[in-house]
Amino acid sequence: MSSSFPALDQFPDSGLPEWEKAATEELKGGNPWEKLGWKQDGLEVKPYLDASQATAPPPLLTPSGDLYRGPRSWLNMPAVYADNTATANQQALESLREGADGVCFVLRHNVSWEDLLQGIDWAICSLCFISESEDNNATTLTAYIRKHYPGASLQGGWFSPSPQTVTGLTSGVVFPSLPSPVDMLTQGFTNLLQKEGSSHGISLTLGTDFFLEIAKLRSTRALHTQLIDHFKQDHSLLLHARSMAWPSPGYDPHSTMLK
Repeated sequence: MSSSFPALDQFPDSGLPEWEKAATEELKGGNPWEKLGWKQDGLEVKPYLDASQATAPPPLLTPSGDLYRGPRSWLNMPAVYADNTATANQQALESLREGADGVCFVLRHNVSWEDLLQGIDWAICSLCFISESEDNNATTLTAYIRKHYPGASLQGGWFSPSPQTVTGLTSGVVFPSLPSPVDMLTQGFTNLLQKEGSSHGISLTLGTDFFLEIAKLRSTRALHTQLIDHFKQDHSLLLHARSMAWPSPGYDPHSTMLK
């Protein structure tokens, strides 16, 4: 083997057979596929993967048009529960003052948008909304946007159990969990394809298993690409990831690293 790194030439070629042999020896004769692999949330994670096992190349993502955030354009948006609009408004303003890119409001009942969004300049931040109840918030938010931001290009999305339309925002589906990821995502995307708009949104709950959560996000993007190709549509994807709340402040540094 000859490579651009001479040091690598000192090592013999290795692949699946060599890995199986070494892993079996370390496990004292145990089966590495059974001992080192695991299943979680309906996904099977194998202990070994190389290019020869890939069934298809990963979908290429369209680079973000945001010059400052780079090709992925992730936004840091802390969740704020809007059970009390005055308190939620103050929490949102505090998060924005401390440097958050935006705020994700969790809605459990009808709210007053004038009170909830008082003092927030939507033109310079991103706002997302997760609706957990059957209410008319989507309708009243549309009226609020038309009144305060007519014709403006706003950043954000509206996520609900079933797709709802809010003027100027990406329509998305919220999944509290993914017991059967492919079936749920396929149904969610199929429902979104029936809605008008140039973008789709999916809100997922992510845990602390770093590699498993990466796999979820990659598979979600791949599935979305396959579906829009199948239906011959052109839609961008707004992927919203909700990190789990930590039970102890001592874990916060680890949470920050995962994010």
